[in-house]
Amino acid sequence: MPGPTGKAALDMAVGDLRKSGKATPYDVVVSDDLAKVLTGGSDADWTKPVSEQDLLKLELEQFSALIRNEGTMARIEHMLSKGKPLRN
Repeated sequence: MPGPTGKAALDMAVGDLRKSGKATPYDVVVSDDLAKVLTGGSDADWTKPVSEQDLLKLELEQFSALIRNEGTMARIEHMLSKGKPLRN
C-alpha cells in the first residue's frame, strides 16, 4: 500500500476536481476518508505489507467517522426523501 505518498497524490487530484467545480466541499471530506483506506493509512509504506485485518479495521474507523458526520446524514436523508443524491 502506498501510504501517505499515495494519499497525497489522491488529495491533489481531488483538490483539482474541487477547484474546477466537479467536487463539492463534502465530496472532499468523503474522498479524504476513502483515500486513507485505499492507501493503507498513515503507517503504510510500499515496503511494509498491510494485513487484511488492518485494512478492515481502518475501513471501519473511517466509515464510523463518516456516518456520524452531519454531511453524511444530510445526504442519506435527502436520498431517502427525494430519491436523488445531495450535492453538498
